[in-house]
Amino acid sequence: MTTNNLIFREARSQEELEQLFRLRHLIFTNAYPGFISENPYGLNLDTFDALSHHFGLYDEVAGIATPIGYVRITGNESGETANWVRQLATRYHFYDAVNIQPTVPLPMMGYFHSASDKIEQIYLSTRAKGEKVVEVGRLCLLPELASLRLAVFMSDCSAVFVLFHKDASGIISCKENQSRVNSRHGFKPVEEISKQDIAGHPSLILLSKWSERYQIKEALLQKI
Repeated sequence: MTTNNLIFREARSQEELEQLFRLRHLIFTNAYPGFISENPYGLNLDTFDALSHHFGLYDEVAGIATPIGYVRITGNESGETANWVRQLATRYHFYDAVNIQPTVPLPMMGYFHSASDKIEQIYLSTRAKGEKVVEVGRLCLLPELASLRLAVFMSDCSAVFVLFHKDASGIISCKENQSRVNSRHGFKPVEEISKQDIAGHPSLILLSKWSERYQIKEALLQKI
């Protein structure tokens, strides 16, 4: 999916995936101090990365792709890049962090402790209907290039992938002022969950139901 010289797509090689993990580490250690652990390798990897699709927003000029944004979409099955994740984890001594089995089905349940039970109820009830649930997380852009237009573009692309490629319901956390952007993708606040905190930033939990995807399909696809 493209806009101007920018392309939103999954990592196509282990080298590209490493670039995305470095970008994720750089942005989050500056924007959310204490949310992820510092390390001497300048990478951020965790146990959910082998269960995720990793997307970059690339600035492609003369055949050279430079990542300026990132988002991961996490489910309960190994992503196509799982082997690359494990190889990077071994090279940079993250093997234990990546290869242990997650104790919760979605990443946000590991840090939104007060809301974890309610999120699990949503997850289990949706799965009981035979539907998939994925988390859209870690969305970030280089601060010097960040804009509302690019954030909206990445959100649009992520929603299309979740609802129409993965055929899944999506759950996200975002700052309150970002909830309007996600509302057009069918993401609505989970009323039973109060605002949560990410490194001092109040955040809402939003859910977009796969069963309601065709209500937003036409308007969303026109924007891609």
